[in-house]
Amino acid sequence: MSLHALIDALSASDPQMSEAARRALLAEGESVLDELIEVIPRLAPRSLMKVISVLGAQPLPRCEAALLSLLSHDHNLIRLSVVQALGNFTSENACLALIEQLNSSDVLIQISAATSLGKLGNPLALEAMVAQLLRTPEPTVRYSIIRALGQLGDPRAVEVILRFADDPNHHVRNDVRRALERLGASLPPESSPKD
Repeated sequence: MSLHALIDALSASDPQMSEAARRALLAEGESVLDELIEVIPRLAPRSLMKVISVLGAQPLPRCEAALLSLLSHDHNLIRLSVVQALGNFTSENACLALIEQLNSSDVLIQISAATSLGKLGNPLALEAMVAQLLRTPEPTVRYSIIRALGQLGDPRAVEVILRFADDPNHHVRNDVRRALERLGASLPPESSPKD
């Protein structure tokens, strides 16, 4: 199948055909990246999300630049896909963009940003994640950030993670224990599990 046919197949109503086209583009590797980047402005959201997934699997500067440019897209699912894809890029630019997304008004984007930052393990993210953890009312965001802080591996996170040992949400409490274990710490004896 030609490259243009694969790009067209991304928008197929048959999800299996669309996914097969995405996998075929992934298999093509670097040889198709420039053309994929070129067609981004003309793609419908569904096809664009598939292209984002292909670009995200190729952590190269030109892919990163294309993804970063999509963070201002009007469609939340496009921004969410970009935030997830940026978790494969280890550059400071990707890290800073993900840090900015922690402040998104969309909770799913905040969660994905925390997850991607944890995956990256860049210590630049510590302060921003701690700040968001302390201000968010959303339990899903709290436990996602706590999990990511555990992945960062920075012992400076222990003190703030411990503040959530008695969180009303059991998912938060569970992730507190897991994050502390990853960081080589544990709950103080006076904190007993509520589960």
